[in-house]
Amino acid sequence: MGFIGVQPATVPLSLSDIPDLPATKITSGTFPALNGSNLTSLTAGNLTGTLPAISGANLTGVSAGKIGQVVAGSSAGVVTTSSTSYSVITTVNITPSATSSKVLLLGTIGEVDQCDGRLAGRFFVGSTEITSSEDKILQEMGRGLSNTGSESHRGNVSQSILHSPNSTSQQTYTIKIARSGSSGTVRCGNGGSNTIIALEVLA
Repeated sequence: MGFIGVQPATVPLSLSDIPDLPATKITSGTFPALNGSNLTSLTAGNLTGTLPAISGANLTGVSAGKIGQVVAGSSAGVVTTSSTSYSVITTVNITPSATSSKVLLLGTIGEVDQCDGRLAGRFFVGSTEITSSEDKILQEMGRGLSNTGSESHRGNVSQSILHSPNSTSQQTYTIKIARSGSSGTVRCGNGGSNTIIALEVLA
């Protein structure tokens, strides 16, 4: 376009110079890339069409949970002993996924009855007793009961303990029982199973 005199200066256009421009009027050209900082006061009503799928890789700071796995073991049947040496009544195996994991053990000794001795129960890992202030599942539960055949029941007895194996190797956990008093016989498992549940607690 020709002009007479001094050429006018170039002045950039602003949005106020283009009121209510419909998208159908824009047929060519390249728009600058937009980022989130360019979008303000955007409401849900302005979003139409199909949004792209979001993968889990785009989500940060989301925890998958603290329990990595749960494994259970149980045994049914009556166990009777007069020995002060501990014997296994139920077992579970679990392989931690990380050395930082802990294992929460939930143990139940099935119905205790017909005892004239003191019954003690313990958690073991391998052949080693797990010792802490919570290691005693059952102590002196059988005191005062009769083993003459009368059905004097005490019901199931449960306990829990948190163990730190510091390993990713398979761990074998057991509940063992023994007679803890100076004499007598103890019995469990009559009408209730002996169970042990191992839960891996992630760091």
